Amino acid sequence: MKKYKEAIIKFNKAIELDDRRHTTYRALGEVYLDMEKVKEAKEAFQKAINYNSKYAPAYYYLGWSFFLEEDFKSAIRFLKNAIKYDRGNIFHYLLLSKSYGNLDKYNESINAVTKAMKIEPENPEPYHVLGDVYFCFRKYEKAKQAYNRA
Repeated sequence: MKKYKEAIIKFNKAIELDDRRHTTYRALGEVYLDMEKVKEAKEAFQKAINYNSKYAPAYYYLGWSFFLEEDFKSAIRFLKNAIKYDRGNIFHYLLLSKSYGNLDKYNESINAVTKAMKIEPENPEPYHVLGDVYFCFRKYEKAKQAYNRA
């Protein structure tokens, strides 16, 4: 916990010196997330977006923050923006898939994880998420196949 507090002090000092660096706000938000201070994290990510409206990592982490709060509709909105500005990051699609799954939107969930699989077909993580989606929707044989592939 001490290292997190030290990191916050250093990031705030960096912001004092140059308060327009979107990457500093994103990093500060990540520290807050690690400390489970979601409200503060969301504020930091939003500031990063305010300074760079095309900064995909801030949208992703803002989506992640809403996901943690189980506000899946808001998570989806921010994850779609993350994808808009960085279509090659599988983790954007995987969290989008999980968010749709939590809203019982099977097709959308499958579509998102399938896009991640196309980007990195050899990465086991999309297959693991695919297995989770199938399992949640009681498609156990398909879940087993996806888990075996992972």
